[in-house]
Order: sequence, then structure tokens, then C-alpha cells
Amino acid sequence: MRFRPLFFLVFLLTLALVTTGAALANDATGTVTVIHGVPGLTVDVYVNGQLTLPGFEPGTVTDPLQLPVGDYEIIIVPAGGDPSNPAISGSATVTAGLNASVVAHLTEAGAPTLSVFVNDVSAIMDDTARLVVRHTAAAPAVDVALFDDDDADADDLVEVIEDLANPNEAQVEVPEDDYAVTISPAGSDVPVFGPVEVELEDEVSHIFYAVGSLADGSFELLKQEIDLEDTD
Repeated sequence: MRFRPLFFLVFLLTLALVTTGAALANDATGTVTVIHGVPGLTVDVYVNGQLTLPGFEPGTVTDPLQLPVGDYEIIIVPAGGDPSNPAISGSATVTAGLNASVVAHLTEAGAPTLSVFVNDVSAIMDDTARLVVRHTAAAPAVDVALFDDDDADADDLVEVIEDLANPNEAQVEVPEDDYAVTISPAGSDVPVFGPVEVELEDEVSHIFYAVGSLADGSFELLKQEIDLEDTD
């Protein structure tokens, strides 16, 4: 069945989409953010019999969720579908510990998949920002360039993240400022995306996800932010 891998993917994502009201009582929690980067897939998610996430759409980045440890029964249906006839169902356990991001995205070849990234929430210097780039798009390896001018002139180059392949990540720390970003095929100086302006604020981890596909026009950048002062 064509949609079964997609629903299995979203089933895994629901580990991070349970509201605290539906969770078992427990003081131990973990922090999870969910990013939906699979184009064209909208579903309804039922947790412990309750419609927890109706119409979960591509391009969504959830707020950080503090999830109590517990066991959950999960049902996934196409948006508007009947939960008594689930596309897939099962159980899951939420455990305490890491600050993580769960990303539904496409492989380099364009197949839906799931990646989990552990977020670096360590402190950084004052007046400094952390830039994290995660390649989760249907594209080969890329170079990501950061410029301190909107024109993205070579003389204004600040940083280059080279040969970043799906599903990997890279991070740098730079002075807080407004920058321009371009994305090019690895080894090329001809951008296929950008320049786009990004504002990198002091003592914040700015996480960018490349999702979708340039080939079908669904490519975009999704952004997650973590205030590092709040994680001390």
C-alpha cells in the first residue's frame, strides 16, 4: 500500500506529539520538538482514544513539548478518517532525558523517512549565536555559505559548511547579526537556493531544516529556535 510507509513514519512522530494532559502522571520529562517536512501528507493522530493532533500538515514545527514518561496507544488515520478503521495503530513509550528534534522528511532519493537529532543546548559566549543546518531534503550533498551582506558577495563570506549530505547536520558559532545564506551543490559556487536573509540572535541556537525537493518546487527552509539561556 503506497501510504503505509508514510503512516508508519507519522506513527513514530507521535511519540513527540502527546499532550501532557493525555500522559501518565510522572515527574520525569524530556523535551521534544517535531518537524513535519514530508510534502503532501496530512493526517489525524489519536492518542489514548483522543484526537490529539487533527490535520497535522507539512511545514509545521511544533513548540517544544515537555513530555512525562509514559506508555501511549496511538492510532493514525488520513485527515478526516475514521479512527475505528486505522491505517496503523500501536503503542509507544516516552522516556525522560535528552532534548531532541524528530524530523519527518525525504531521503536524497525522495522517499519519506524519519531522523532524530539530539540538540546541543550547551552554553555559548555572549553576543554569539549558534547556527545549525540539517540536510533533510531530496537533494545530494550541498555547501551552505553564510555572508554578512545581503548581496552574498564572495568578499563578505563568513562561514562555509561544506559537503553536507542528507540526513546529516553541521553547526557553527558566529557573532549575532543579520546574515545572508545560500545553498549550492557541493563543490559549486552557483547557488540553487538563496540568498535569503537570516537573523541570528544572541545566545540562541538557530536550527534550519532543508526540506522538500527543488525538483517539484516543494523545497523550503524550516526553522527551530532554542533559547540557550533557558537551558542552563
